[in-house]
Amino acid sequence: MKISEIIQSAISLADKYCSASEVEKLRALEQSIGQGNLKVVVLGDFKAGKSTLLNRLFLKRELLPTDYLEATAVPTYLSNGAAQRLCTWKRNEDGTAVLVEEKHEFTDVDIAAKVTASSEEQRAKMAQQYSHVSIEMPDVLPSGITVVDTPGLDTTNMGIYTGTLIESRLADALLYVKRAKQLSAREENLI
Repeated sequence: MKISEIIQSAISLADKYCSASEVEKLRALEQSIGQGNLKVVVLGDFKAGKSTLLNRLFLKRELLPTDYLEATAVPTYLSNGAAQRLCTWKRNEDGTAVLVEEKHEFTDVDIAAKVTASSEEQRAKMAQQYSHVSIEMPDVLPSGITVVDTPGLDTTNMGIYTGTLIESRLADALLYVKRAKQLSAREENLI
């Protein structure tokens, strides 16, 4: 099923069961997709499985770093591209992102060096230094869709947390990941 068909189904359901403002949000999302732009930000606590899910769903390999400790320190964009490309971006004081490094040939180790670190101090430094990392690969996602892997929302580092919040505010859609074993009674009832 195509994403446009899924949104059309959601609009049909929203017309019946939701407010007009919710229907308008879905129509705006549909228009954004029609223009070839959709940014989906993946959120959740650290160790919820965000990077693992993306590795298995889209990348079919362990490209995004995972660890038993907090792994992702810098938001990581995944998108379709004609060729393989790894870019590192920093954020200026005015909020704009500036490209600081571009690689056309890269390995999993190169990606890990850009988005994770072995100590909390190094992770904090990375979050201050970089706004995000982008990975383009052929056939990784449908054209026009960008998926953003983010650091955990429950991180203790304010710089890392702020980067995640910025990404969530710039998103067209949010995907919240939570381990099923970690559901509260309230969340289980909601589901």
